[in-house]
Amino acid sequence: MSSGYNNLLNGRAKETVPATIELPVAELLMRGRELVRFLRSHGELHWSEWLQDSLEIVRRDPRHGVVIMLDGFEGIGAITDIYLCPEAGHRLAGHEENAINEELLLQVSRVYTLVRELGDFVDADSLRRARAASHYRL
Repeated sequence: MSSGYNNLLNGRAKETVPATIELPVAELLMRGRELVRFLRSHGELHWSEWLQDSLEIVRRDPRHGVVIMLDGFEGIGAITDIYLCPEAGHRLAGHEENAINEELLLQVSRVYTLVRELGDFVDADSLRRARAASHYRL
């Protein structure tokens, strides 16, 4: 049993990541890995590698990782802009294009929803504002 669980059992709060965050992180990691496999199966290497790297950061440090993931899910040129098609070199037949992109949209939406919920839990917006403010001071 981890020291965090021992601390909870002893009536003390966990010092690092609260126990209540472990389940949302686990679900995000599971759904994110499903999306990585889906993207790789269709030859989308850029975003599958980015997502895999981001999930590893979430696993190690949920507060920092969720900010990175939000950056990759929001704005122009984000993972939400992906469209899989043979013309872009993705592995799929033209007749599969609609169904595969519907599945892609569903999986991306699931992961983004989990990222947003985890972001709300760790107050990612304040972390992003602090990061932006520190960049302006440079």
